[in-house]
Amino acid sequence: MVDKYFAKRLADLIWKDAVTSKGEVGIIDGDPLYDAQDMDIKNFLVGSPKYGKGMSEVTVSFENLGKKQEIVFLLISYDSGWKIRDIEYAEGRRLYAMLNSAYGSQVHSFEGTYRVGDTTCTVKPIKMAFEVKWAKGKGPAVFFYDTASEQSGGKRIFSSKEAKDQFIFDDDHYDWGRFVRADGTKLLVTKVTKTN
Repeated sequence: MVDKYFAKRLADLIWKDAVTSKGEVGIIDGDPLYDAQDMDIKNFLVGSPKYGKGMSEVTVSFENLGKKQEIVFLLISYDSGWKIRDIEYAEGRRLYAMLNSAYGSQVHSFEGTYRVGDTTCTVKPIKMAFEVKWAKGKGPAVFFYDTASEQSGGKRIFSSKEAKDQFIFDDDHYDWGRFVRADGTKLLVTKVTKTN
């Protein structure tokens, strides 16, 4: 059932949490769709989706036990339809990051080709950093890995010292995330190919 609604990596972690906890409270200690143990949901509203290449973000708002809440569902498109690839709760907590930090996975490389909004970029490692060449734009930019980022909710952040731009990933596969420009604009990021 979990595979029907959640992307494979998240579904596998949800299942692992359920099996590992053996009927006890696991990492998921309530309903992950509402981020709550007790529920009396009212005024449920689904916002307009924001689309990227094969991905979407949908914000839902509701009242639970009289308290207003807002949750962002991050979706990915498959041939079978849209599935939840992550859920962002208050204070930027992410379901995938919480589960991934508990159960871990192999760290993958940031190297590869990415779709960022309506353009692409190629990332390759250089001395202690990563060179990012944009399909549209001026010469290459250099991004550095923020080692402290893993301590803040398990995010993987690569920052450009010059422009203050950031790639922000919620998992260590670097398959999808956000690109935040210096002006605050946020764009969806999807890995297109890995570089050999």
